[in-house]
Amino acid sequence: MFTVEVRDHIMIAHSFRGTVFGPAQALHGATFVVDAAFIADDGLAKPARAGELGREGRELKAIRITISESHVARAQYEAPLW
Repeated sequence: MFTVEVRDHIMIAHSFRGTVFGPAQALHGATFVVDAAFIADDGLAKPARAGELGREGRELKAIRITISESHVARAQYEAPLW
């Protein structure tokens, strides 16, 4: 299996409900780093050597999305495509 991953960031505004969240109950901003991973069987070397880096969509096995608010807080979703 191999994974190709790309990264970007988004800025959002949100709030939380409930007194347990203290000041975070008010509208506030956050910046999240978003990583998207595309996972497939390890068949990249031969096409790369032949100059054929394009892939058929059904060759992808799964995707994984990771959203990080900081170096200690993140969420992740992974799912097979077929």
